Amino acid sequence: MVHRLKILIQLNSAVAALAPACLLVGCKPDAITSSTSDTGILEIVARSDPRDAKFANDVKKFYAALAAHDWDYTYNGRTDSFKKSVPRALYLSTVSALDGKISSFSYEVLAHDDFILNGVERKRLIMKFDLGAMRPEYSVVWWKFEDDQWRCDEVGIRSIPFFNRFRAQEE
Repeated sequence: MVHRLKILIQLNSAVAALAPACLLVGCKPDAITSSTSDTGILEIVARSDPRDAKFANDVKKFYAALAAHDWDYTYNGRTDSFKKSVPRALYLSTVSALDGKISSFSYEVLAHDDFILNGVERKRLIMKFDLGAMRPEYSVVWWKFEDDQWRCDEVGIRSIPFFNRFRAQEE
């Protein structure tokens, strides 16, 4: 009960802080800086159960790949329904245009919750993203457990193509 109450308080704080999305602006490639991300809530979640530790690890790997512009990894980390809707070649050609346009990337996990929807385990994160020159973005991010792996259903970054609120139709 205390854990749920803490999540509700964090969720209310995150929703109250929602900021409008900004469009990507061109940044000089040499302006890329490293940033650190706040994964404290994921660390707490990871301590509760080995399956939750896998979730926390998969989330951190996915966003590290995004920060490193490892677009193959981010595509492979998406849900099967996303991959059925978006061909790999289209995804890679679209997101590779971002190389050199993001001055830095970091994120903060503000809240976490578990769901079972249609018999499938899902997790929801409330996150804050910092993409450097733009104002921070606050978003809901969804993850789905499929094929013994946590896969990103909605990345949550509204200003990047295919990372915004794109959700493929479930079959």
